Amino acid sequence: MLEVVKSVVCKRCHLPCSVAPVSKGPDTEDIKVSKEDRIKSKATLVLTISDASKWEILQTKRSPLSFVCNLPWKIFARLYSKNDEKMLQVFVECNTESECSSWSCSADVNVRLLTVRPGGKDITRDYKHLFCLKEYNWGYTEFKTWNDVLNPEKGYIKDDIITLEAVVEADPPQGISWSSDQYIGNYFCGRCRPKAEPHTPFEIVAKKIFFPCSFGCSDLLAWGQVLDHEIVCKKRTLICPFPTCYSTTQLSLLRDHIKVQHPLFYQDTRQQIQLVLSSSTPMTRLHGIRDGDYTFLFFIKFELIANNQYCCNFNICLVWPQYIHETELDDVKCRVELSIPAENVKIIKLIFGRDIEMYNDRQHCLSCLYQNCDKMFHENTFDWITEKVIVYTKSSVKSNVFYSIAPYKQERVTYLAPENLECPVCFEYMTDQIINCANGHSFCQNCKASIENCPICRTTLSDSRNYALEKLVKSLKIACRRSTTGCAFVGTVNRVKVHEKSCKEP
Repeated sequence: MLEVVKSVVCKRCHLPCSVAPVSKGPDTEDIKVSKEDRIKSKATLVLTISDASKWEILQTKRSPLSFVCNLPWKIFARLYSKNDEKMLQVFVECNTESECSSWSCSADVNVRLLTVRPGGKDITRDYKHLFCLKEYNWGYTEFKTWNDVLNPEKGYIKDDIITLEAVVEADPPQGISWSSDQYIGNYFCGRCRPKAEPHTPFEIVAKKIFFPCSFGCSDLLAWGQVLDHEIVCKKRTLICPFPTCYSTTQLSLLRDHIKVQHPLFYQDTRQQIQLVLSSSTPMTRLHGIRDGDYTFLFFIKFELIANNQYCCNFNICLVWPQYIHETELDDVKCRVELSIPAENVKIIKLIFGRDIEMYNDRQHCLSCLYQNCDKMFHENTFDWITEKVIVYTKSSVKSNVFYSIAPYKQERVTYLAPENLECPVCFEYMTDQIINCANGHSFCQNCKASIENCPICRTTLSDSRNYALEKLVKSLKIACRRSTTGCAFVGTVNRVKVHEKSCKEP
């Protein structure tokens, strides 16, 4: 029976149909396409975008499905921010849901942004590409600046509507059967069609058997356990959390992937990053951070919420190792620093280990933060951003903001209550000679010359010294008293006393 379940895979995600509801039948888009239309070698794809001025950065738009040489094709468009300027990205994608790894199809593509002005000229781009599993979409990351598209004088927008076309002329595909019946009668799982009508006979049988893990671990899973298991599976693969990258990798290798593929957003030492705040668009960034054996992801988003008032939302996730006891993070802290030098603004926030979340790739994603993620199984929510800081500026003009994230593991030290180390007269740490009164109260040598009686019990002072405390002070390690605002300095009492005179933390 288990072999039968392995052979029933979802047409869309290519995983065992182990998530309810399971449905069977042709894709609703496929039903409308005749056999003659499927096998033609040339077609025009059309994507009409309404409310263009309200289009958000990284929000995706796709055209209705069309067939060329019996393969499904779509226009894929998105807005992207580069150097604080919006760019229109336009791609053509082919056969995105194929379960075959060897298919390919060569095609000539003409992409157009249609003019709405009589006698005007379309913006056109031409290319030839061999579409395949690894390069199933191709096009232009900087097709046109969005300001030009929205400018009525340019002649590409009318009634807040723009139109993109792509003329695709393809050769017969290789390495795949392209009969007109290949899309009919397929199974779809509940991940891909959560609102579909269930295929009841299959689900009745499925509740009585076990399913193999889609990631290849040895666990056998009962009906209803699959989604929970996939979140914690040690062999699970995931899609890169960066919005323009659809590469898959194992969780343990995500750090190496970010280091190689996204080096500008990887750091193993503290770095100061600069952004230009403006009122036009939210600014969002993702950084991979290494600290010894730990790998973190740091998400940060700036957006204008009122005049001269920005909200900085951020969150820190532990990527690796995942399977540790929460007490192992007790000594780990992350220090987030925000500053606007031109306005003398500096904000420091400490994130303690107990507040660092375990990474969930289906939730912690930059596109999910925008709520326009099109990656498979992603939750497309942003309620996991838990930290918030309000930044006030003095003017509405663009401001340079700097931020840094620096995790550190605090050294375990023997802490003594500060009042036991501080002189009750000058409130400085007592070092060198420590004087005792008759009742055992201690104070520093410098203050002895200015007082006659013990400031606590009023007894007459003597030359008696607290040799035990003097010896302890020489070897005792304590933290800077400004550690609560981010200072990580730890040293002997004498070194901390000197350090605090020049400590830069507030």
